[in-house]
Amino acid sequence: MVVVILASASLLTGYLLLQKGTNEPGSCQRTYSGTANFVTVADRTGFNGSVSHDATTNNPPWPVVCVTKGTSVTITVRNLDTQPHGFQITNYFDSRIETLDAGQAVTVSFIADKVGAFSIYCSIFCSIHIFMLNSQLRVLP
Repeated sequence: MVVVILASASLLTGYLLLQKGTNEPGSCQRTYSGTANFVTVADRTGFNGSVSHDATTNNPPWPVVCVTKGTSVTITVRNLDTQPHGFQITNYFDSRIETLDAGQAVTVSFIADKVGAFSIYCSIFCSIHIFMLNSQLRVLP
């Protein structure tokens, strides 16, 4: 099992830590296969600091989750903000809006069965909404 945290070390212990800034925006630093677990944080800095990556222009997506086709993916989203945030993934959670109130966490699981690049985004309006529209799930062959 591969576990990656796209957050701060204070959230959970015992996990492999991939801090924001160690992965170039838009790149796949590593591609996971088999089983992959990810944690991402929604707060006033966007998804894992997306505000500092200026995801509103032509800059690459942030954060980027890369897996191979057939991988069992689990993503836990923690809302550390004082306002609600949403979480959706094109193709996997289009019709189901996951809403996280302040302090709440939600976990979604799926099999990455379709190759392509899929948007991960906040699905409800918030004060930093524009910075939470450019995350990406990449499913490679």
